[in-house]
Amino acid sequence: MRIHLSVAILAMIVSVCGSNTAIAAGPTYSTGFATEHMGKVIGGNGGGQFQLRCPAGENYLAGLEVTTDERVSTVKLICGTRQGEALVSPVRVGPDQGTVSGNRTSAICPIGGTVNDISVGADGNSGGIIGVWSISLRCGNAHGQLGIGNPTYITLAGFQQEGGLMSGPTETYGEDECPPTYVAKGVWGRSGLFIDAIGLICDWVPADPPPPPPVHVAANAGEPIKITGRVAGQAPGPGPPPSLFSNSWRVTPNQGGPFTLDLMLVNGTAATGGNMGGAIVASDNPSDKGDMHGRQIDVTHAQLTFTQPANNRSGVIDLTVTGDGSTFTGLGQTADGKALTWQGTKTDPPPPAAH
Repeated sequence: MRIHLSVAILAMIVSVCGSNTAIAAGPTYSTGFATEHMGKVIGGNGGGQFQLRCPAGENYLAGLEVTTDERVSTVKLICGTRQGEALVSPVRVGPDQGTVSGNRTSAICPIGGTVNDISVGADGNSGGIIGVWSISLRCGNAHGQLGIGNPTYITLAGFQQEGGLMSGPTETYGEDECPPTYVAKGVWGRSGLFIDAIGLICDWVPADPPPPPPVHVAANAGEPIKITGRVAGQAPGPGPPPSLFSNSWRVTPNQGGPFTLDLMLVNGTAATGGNMGGAIVASDNPSDKGDMHGRQIDVTHAQLTFTQPANNRSGVIDLTVTGDGSTFTGLGQTADGKALTWQGTKTDPPPPAAH
């Protein structure tokens, strides 16, 4: 009998290949980046060593994509770029590490979160192969700080090996977290036919620049202004740039059929961010209609939560405007852990209803 691991709100799982000894290596340092911290590697000691890192600069681990059979067969990074306390524009980085087998799935930290802790489960039979079958990743903000309340996790898993089906089952579990002010930059471990062992590569996050100095208040503050308005004949100055997202979009998803999405920046500005609202207003399938809300992070990035009540679907999606502003790409996941990709093309807004 195989036992499935229940999926938490946020956690991830990786499997192991080829060892008869469970290990949890102590922290070391590598030559990857000067400020790096190599965390514990948890699992078996078979397979060959690997190290996977997000691109240089302020790019950090937002999640993982894996293939799973009985154990996690492969792992691939999902990285995002830090802007303040959040990661934006998460993308898959690099090839699959391991041997591709079974189902492919992915999970990312919601609302721009960053990985800062890992829990790993590995097992096998005595004298045989020990492999990683589960990984939970804890999410915080891009400075490694946790939110108020219960921590958020993302999980990906294969199957736990049933002890009754083998002689002398061996299990190992371990957890490791990045040091204070560090977050995950990647993962390292060993792999062969599947992931044998895995741990985090953590990196220091630079402090945000100091706030601007306070505005000097003149001694005559409060006195009436004698001259108002602009010089005669002078054109008014430019206002804030419009939101590139506020429009109607034709969206092609990787799940279900195409639909029309209306988005609007409700308050704030495109440059500094603000709250957004939206709706899936037209689709070949009426049950696809739903609502969206979230934030525009900057001119080209938005992070949204969507609900489609009629088909009991919900999830989170990170949108990035591309090219000349007429297209976007989206990467996210549904509430039940399925990977989402959206490709959007700007359309003319729908005509007003006839009276």
